[in-house]
Amino acid sequence: MNTLPLVSSLLSIVGRPAGFRLMMAAAAFGLLSAPAVQAQAGAANLVPNGNLETPNAAGDWAANWGKAKIGQTSWEAEGGDHFIRMKATEPGKMMMIYNQVGLNGAKAVEVTVKGRVSELKKGAQSWFDARVMLGFRDAGSQEIKGASKPVVFGKDTAGWEERKVSFAVPEGTVFLAIMPTLLNVETGTFDFTEISVKAIDPATLSAPAAK
Repeated sequence: MNTLPLVSSLLSIVGRPAGFRLMMAAAAFGLLSAPAVQAQAGAANLVPNGNLETPNAAGDWAANWGKAKIGQTSWEAEGGDHFIRMKATEPGKMMMIYNQVGLNGAKAVEVTVKGRVSELKKGAQSWFDARVMLGFRDAGSQEIKGASKPVVFGKDTAGWEERKVSFAVPEGTVFLAIMPTLLNVETGTFDFTEISVKAIDPATLSAPAAK
């Protein structure tokens, strides 16, 4: 290893304040590089077209998003922003849109959904409502068991509302399944306009409560 450039760099900071000298010395030895890279990685939304603004090739639907097999789905615009609308038309049936995104090795994630719910009448169970279900998938898109949390909209909202959940990602996970759903409701309309999945530091997750 040629140490001359390193020595020259360290000599160049002699005479600077002590705090500056310590920071620069740490940078020279590579001690500051890892946290900076981690912070940058955590800022990106992992969901392609998560804001629903990019159209598909035909120009009639949001790129990278599917449609539900039952009920009514539409891609609409309001105030210059696009959103997907899901409207239940068959009481007691599950209406779902499926999407799957790569997690790029994230060990924990924060999921944010901006949604709006109207005319919701729950189904036979208290959790039969409007929600975005989430699930872990391996490289072959097979389910991995784990404690993911749904993003729940359990009743009508007063306009657009933002909800967040965060959780650890189990070993072997490659993809996160994202499933906006009207879960066996009697009636209801569920609009969503933004969905983001961002990598976070697992150390920021709340510790489970002691039993």
